[in-house]
Amino acid sequence: MKRNKRFSGKRKYVYRILCGLILALALVGTLLPGQLLFWQSERELSLVAAAPAKYYSAANMAIARNASAQLGTYQKLQLITGRWESAIREAASYERTIAAYEAVQMAKEQMETLYQEGHYPVSLQTDYGNWYTWDAKFYKAVDTTFDTYAAYYWDISFHKYDGVDSHRVCMLEDGTIFLLEAEVEGELDVSGLRRNRIPVLLRQDSEDEIETVKLAIPEQSLSNYLTFPNTDTSELQWMALAQADLVEESYYVIQAFSARRYLLGLCPVD
Repeated sequence: MKRNKRFSGKRKYVYRILCGLILALALVGTLLPGQLLFWQSERELSLVAAAPAKYYSAANMAIARNASAQLGTYQKLQLITGRWESAIREAASYERTIAAYEAVQMAKEQMETLYQEGHYPVSLQTDYGNWYTWDAKFYKAVDTTFDTYAAYYWDISFHKYDGVDSHRVCMLEDGTIFLLEAEVEGELDVSGLRRNRIPVLLRQDSEDEIETVKLAIPEQSLSNYLTFPNTDTSELQWMALAQADLVEESYYVIQAFSARRYLLGLCPVD
């Protein structure tokens, strides 16, 4: 009998221990996670962690975009031509405001207007035997002083299906063309092209808004005036040079040619 009572007492003691452990585990499971979160938040408040690179990239892009929006055509061309010290690199696809095919269509429309008004020797209008493929790259010229101001532009190449004719157009995002090049088979006739007029290039509806002055052909080479990236002027000779003055802005209109090439450029005056 005493033995049974002793065994019963031990069993009660074991039950009490088990109940105590279960209760302790329940309390720990309820209170510990919250306490751990509190300790972790307290610790992280005193730490300085580096933000992921992608956040800096997005922030920098937003800043550059906002700064670029404040620039006018003149300042953008200063960046692109290097008159405002800059570095040119290919822009990321997410920096585009329009798709490549939209930029190509915009460029073709502008080029057709220039052709119709006698400023460009070739029409790229699609008809039988006049088919072109295209390649469009998107660049930005970023100032090297603050690495903030950027001029975005499209560099588009057109190649005729037979590989004979090719064209290049450089255009700001708003459609302002600042460089046009044509290279054709055989001899290029530029005698009928109009000279020294630029309302179309500056996207002005009337020449009355622009004061254009015809300049004498300078003794300096084209490369002194024409500083666009990836532009070969070695075989070109002067055709015409004019200066267009708007309010607080001045531009050179440059026309040059060779036996097979024609170039029309718009550059900021220093």
